[in-house]
Amino acid sequence: MDVLVTGGGGFLGSFICDVHIERGDKVVALDLSDGAKVAHLDDHPNFRFLSTTVTDEATMREEIRTSDLVYHLAAVADPRRYVEDPLHTLQLDLIAGLHVVDWVVEAKRPLVFT
Repeated sequence: MDVLVTGGGGFLGSFICDVHIERGDKVVALDLSDGAKVAHLDDHPNFRFLSTTVTDEATMREEIRTSDLVYHLAAVADPRRYVEDPLHTLQLDLIAGLHVVDWVVEAKRPLVFT
């Protein structure tokens, strides 16, 4: 199975990547982080890390199209952003999330959304 994990470099996403790699699945982790939590998978032939954002429409559409299952875990993780600019930060998370849902529905792929 080909699996896309947005937020794949985060706390929960990294565990999901590990589970799917252990099952023998091919995993693409998409995240803006440095990927440190999934660095142990870098040399695994079934793993790919993309350092980009879910707002990158062309990349997202292609990765969704070629996936059998999509986990959407990506979100702004820095609490200071919610304190300093709560409206913009929430809008970014919500609007990006809505786009991901639209693209997944359009591609007729299953989605796990958290």
